[in-house]
Amino acid sequence: MGITDHDAENRWLTANIGEEVQGAIEVETSMGFRTAIKLYPKAVAWPVFFSLGVIMTGFDPQIMGNLYGVPKFQEDFGYLYKGKMIISAAWQSGLSMGSPIGQVVGALAASYPMEWFGRKWTFLTCVILTAGCVFIQFFARSLPVLLVGELLGGLVLGCYAVIAPAYASEVCPVALRGVLTAYINMCFVIGQFIANGIAAATHGLNTHWAYSIPFSIQWGLGQPLSSQAMIIETDRLEQEMEAGTTYWDCFKRVNLRRTEIAIGVYTIQVFSGIYLIGYSTYFFTLCHNASLLLKEKKGGNVCT
Repeated sequence: MGITDHDAENRWLTANIGEEVQGAIEVETSMGFRTAIKLYPKAVAWPVFFSLGVIMTGFDPQIMGNLYGVPKFQEDFGYLYKGKMIISAAWQSGLSMGSPIGQVVGALAASYPMEWFGRKWTFLTCVILTAGCVFIQFFARSLPVLLVGELLGGLVLGCYAVIAPAYASEVCPVALRGVLTAYINMCFVIGQFIANGIAAATHGLNTHWAYSIPFSIQWGLGQPLSSQAMIIETDRLEQEMEAGTTYWDCFKRVNLRRTEIAIGVYTIQVFSGIYLIGYSTYFFTLCHNASLLLKEKKGGNVCT
């Protein structure tokens, strides 16, 4: 077959594939929510499953902020000031921003292994690395070591925040994408809610378990992920769709609106004051109103 015939065949295939894709999009767009769930149960289950990692992403920064008001944590990691053990403001800021900073870097870096090795192996690697980072946090007995654990943990947690929306937007039918991407956002709040409940249950302990238990809960959250990660099937088309793409493509005219919407959604969430809520534990402790603390924080997370 000559070059001309080969080019003609490629054009014919491209035209026919384009028509099939357009037809599939029209069918999915006209499909109802319940119908889509019945027809594509596995396509719904996988994004929901991947979103479990996002719960961990919301849990880690929140539990760190809660620990500043825990007496045993203050005793083991703080210093004496006016007759009380406290964590300095500088260390509070450093520890609170350790995980978020790591998440930013991890989210940007996650795209490369996802493209090279696929989502399955990237996700599995993140699960294993998360367990290792929790070891650092669990056995840390000094603020510098704890900060290292938060930074490294944040690097991995940032990957979860990228993988979950990718599955929701690429694998799910059009009728379900909006709901499942919104569910991913809700997982952040679920993680924060769990963190507040765990902190309220353990803050009165007089041993290191007052802060060790909250850290160890992350192993429990990661267990469902590790038990299922090996059976995840990566969609064959995802690498074909991403072949030859770069970050610059996100800012081209055809994709610019999508990029603006994605940035806006995540920016609004952060600007609502999520990372300031963690300081309320220490604030209410200083106000000697610990009984009001849990009610206020739970209510704040629900409203957020």
